[in-house]
Amino acid sequence: MKRARFSEEQIITILKEAEGGAKAAELCRRHGISDATFYTWRSKYGGLEVSEMRRLRQLRGRESAAEVDRCRPGTGYSGAQGRTGKKRLRPAVKRAMVVEVMTTHDLSQRRACGLIGITRRGLKCAPMEDRNRRLRQRLRELAEERRRWGCPMLYLMLRREGWRANHKRVERLYREEGLSLRRRRRRKRLSHLRVARARPVAENQT
Repeated sequence: MKRARFSEEQIITILKEAEGGAKAAELCRRHGISDATFYTWRSKYGGLEVSEMRRLRQLRGRESAAEVDRCRPGTGYSGAQGRTGKKRLRPAVKRAMVVEVMTTHDLSQRRACGLIGITRRGLKCAPMEDRNRRLRQRLRELAEERRRWGCPMLYLMLRREGWRANHKRVERLYREEGLSLRRRRRRKRLSHLRVARARPVAENQT
């Protein structure tokens, strides 16, 4: 992944210079950026302070960590988090972040959506009803009855009961509900008893 040339704090500093009276063309030439980049920064970060941007970054990190902990069972299973690194935030979490940013920093809806990374249409979109609600409930009931059964066995039970769901959906719901089993560590056992052997003694030491 390509690393950005300017951090968010540096961008806000450049915008503060423009607010102080510096010309946009002069700032673009000095920092080696285009006019389009400068105006994109101003539309996204204009009016923010460095302290507010740090607070917003902390909010993003806290919400991202909360989302990962919610999706990942507390059994050491990393899932997609271990393969891709960062976990994408769900739309519901982004909506909550937009509301908090608007309330805390007194920003407009357009600017808050741009900072969080969600469209205004996505913000107004009402979440759909969970079509897997009954399947989730039955999966939890089976996991409660069969505590030592993993996802493959529970999937077979659901298929025998007549549920038309493929294994990928069942595995996804299984992870989201936090039903993964804790892996038992095998104890190391000796293949044979160890007996101390007598050390050989040289003839001249007898």
